[in-house]
Amino acid sequence: MKTQLIIFLALCGVAFSFNHNPILNVTPSQLKVLIDAQKGCILYDQPCDSMGKMMKSHLPVLSKFCNVNGCSPSLPLPLKQFFDKVQIAAPQEWQAVLRKYAAH
Repeated sequence: MKTQLIIFLALCGVAFSFNHNPILNVTPSQLKVLIDAQKGCILYDQPCDSMGKMMKSHLPVLSKFCNVNGCSPSLPLPLKQFFDKVQIAAPQEWQAVLRKYAAH
């Protein structure tokens, strides 16, 4: 579950970096697989592979735009679209990431 969140957050950074990122075309089931693979790294401080490390490096964007009540309207559109997909694909993991990394 945590591993998936890490993947999700890394993908958020990728989505933020590129206007036309293919990650925005990922299906919810594909996204769930990615999140499941990285959630241990992101949520539970388990060892991270290169993907997990990359995803974890993008977590500060959460503290800038999001809190446990939601994300700011100023969140860049590619990230909003990606976060919306994550919330649908892995709602429990999304809430756990917000609790751990978002602004309080």
